[in-house]
Amino acid sequence: MNASGNSTILDREPKYDDISCSLAAVPRLPRNHLRETEEVVATARRFNERVVKPYALDLDRLKHEDPDYLASLLIRRLMAGLAHNGLC
Repeated sequence: MNASGNSTILDREPKYDDISCSLAAVPRLPRNHLRETEEVVATARRFNERVVKPYALDLDRLKHEDPDYLASLLIRRLMAGLAHNGLC
């Protein structure tokens, strides 16, 4: 994803700048640490939108009907999404 795509997703609430201000105050962090942190947050937010959100309402309904429900299909899709994004 390019920098402009990341900046769009990082401007959503909670804004990345608001949640990461303490990182900028640490004097001994490697230079690329903040950039890499931005990329991780952007990746997690995109994953949430593409993989998790489409199933959230159904999952909520199923868990309400059966508190012991285990969303194995969702878990498989989550793991496939993680693997596709190189996160596992």
